[in-house]
Amino acid sequence: MSGAHGGGLIGAVVDRLIPGDGHWPPGGSTVAVRFVEQAIADGGDRGAAVAAVLQGVSGLAARRGGLFAWLPVPVRDAVLGDVEAQPGWSSGFRMLYELACEGYYTDPLVEAVTRERTGFDAARPLTGMPLAPFDERLLDRVRRLPPSYRPVVR
Repeated sequence: MSGAHGGGLIGAVVDRLIPGDGHWPPGGSTVAVRFVEQAIADGGDRGAAVAAVLQGVSGLAARRGGLFAWLPVPVRDAVLGDVEAQPGWSSGFRMLYELACEGYYTDPLVEAVTRERTGFDAARPLTGMPLAPFDERLLDRVRRLPPSYRPVVR
């Protein structure tokens, strides 16, 4: 995405929302940036709210000395705190944060760290896992029970 909300600003903002550490990648290096860009490109209320927040970040950063990505980390964090606290931007900020998190936790790099550190495989609910064949004889007793419901009379 180009222009006022280019990947540089979005990436820098997402990096501060999800900074990463020695194990976890920073948010700006994941698909979280594309999630935010796509929300803006899709337009609508959500896209407009997120775009307004990014304009607010850019404007406050300029008043504090320059481009958001080039400001010292404490100043960037203060800019984001100020934007989040603004009544007109707070819901858009929440949307921006939720989009960033949604994108972050679907990124293959993050899924790999999650799998390595916790054993949880986010793909398993979609791909399934091998199970031993089910022994249908376990249902024999239940099959012999009378119905536990009353017939419906119409």
